[in-house]
Amino acid sequence: MILWIARTQEQSEVGNLLRYLEELPLRSWSYLLNHAGKLLASYKLFVAHKAVFHDALYELGQLDALLSITTLMEETRVKGTAHAYAFTKFVEPSQAAKPHLALTAMWNPMLEPAVAVGNDITMDVGGVQTVVLTGPNAGGKSTFLTGVTYSILLSQVFGIAPAQLCELTPFSSINTYIDVTDDIAAGKSLFMAEVARFQDHLNRLRKLKRHELSFSIFDEPFSGTNPTEGAAAEYSVLNSIADYQNTLNIVATHYPMVMLLEKREPTKGFKNYQVYITKDEGGRIQYSYKIIPGESTQTIAIDILEEEGYSSEMLKQARDIIDNPDKYKKSFTEPKKPAKKTAPKSNQNNSHNKAGKK
Repeated sequence: MILWIARTQEQSEVGNLLRYLEELPLRSWSYLLNHAGKLLASYKLFVAHKAVFHDALYELGQLDALLSITTLMEETRVKGTAHAYAFTKFVEPSQAAKPHLALTAMWNPMLEPAVAVGNDITMDVGGVQTVVLTGPNAGGKSTFLTGVTYSILLSQVFGIAPAQLCELTPFSSINTYIDVTDDIAAGKSLFMAEVARFQDHLNRLRKLKRHELSFSIFDEPFSGTNPTEGAAAEYSVLNSIADYQNTLNIVATHYPMVMLLEKREPTKGFKNYQVYITKDEGGRIQYSYKIIPGESTQTIAIDILEEEGYSSEMLKQARDIIDNPDKYKKSFTEPKKPAKKTAPKSNQNNSHNKAGKK
C-alpha cells in the first residue's frame, strides 16, 4: 500500500513537472512576467525525480546521435563530391587474430570534401605493419596521419569512416604521437617530453594482452634533439616496436636513416611511402597530397623560403651548404684523439745507467 502511494505521488509530481514545462513561455521569456515560481518548482521536481528520465534521455541521446550520423552522411552525398562517408566493415579478432586496416579513398574529415584528396592504404601483420612516410614540408604527411586516425576513431564510435571503403579489426589502443610540446612548468624540454611520450607508448604495448590490438601514429619523433642522435633513436625504437605482432604503426619522418628499415629488416613489415610535389612552368610548387610507395628524395624547404620572400643572399648560402656539405661539415661527436706514444729509451742510456749503478 505504501509503495503504491509513493508511486502514485511520484507519477503525480512528474505529471506536474511535464505540465509546468509545457506551460512555461520559454520561447518568449519575459523578465517582467517570468513565472519564476513555476520555473523553480519545475527545477526542484526534476532534481527529485531525475532517475525517472534517465532511460528516456539515454534513448533520446542515442536517437540524436544516429540522426546526426545520417545527416552527415547524407549532406556529403548530396554535395556530389568525390568524397563521402561509408559504413565500416569490422573484421572480428576471431577471424583475424592480427591487426588489419584497409582504407580506400580515405580523406581527412577536418577538410571540406570538395578540396580533400583521397588516399589508399592497406596494413596488416605479415604485410605492411609499419609505414615510414617521407616527403617535402607541407606535402600532406600530418594530414594523412590524422585522417587515418579519425577514420579508426569514427569507425569504432559511430561505425562510419571518411572513405569509399573501410575495413578493420577493432583496436584496443589508439595512440597518437603528434604535436608534442615542451612543459616548462614541469621542467621538461621538448626532447624530454618526446622521450616521456614514447616511453608511455612502449609501456602500453607491453601491457597489451595477446588478443588486444594497437594502432599508433608518430609525427616526426625525436625531432627535439640533434639529427644524428634523433635519427638513431627513432630507428632503434621503431625497430623494437615492430617486434610486437599486435600493432600497426605509421611514422612521418625527415630522417633518411629510418627509410633503411625496409631493406635491413625485411621480415618486420616496414614499408616506405612518400608524398611528392611537382613544379609548374613558372617554378612554383604544386602539392599533390598523394601517398605513394617509395622513398622521397625531394627537398623544398629552401624553395619555400624563397616563395616567402627571404633574401637572395641567404638563399644562395643555404643552397651552397646543400650542394657542398663537406665545406660546412661538423660532427656532434668529437673524434677520439690517438693515444700519445712514449719514446722508447735507447740502449745507450740504459747501459750508462747500469754502469753508474755498478
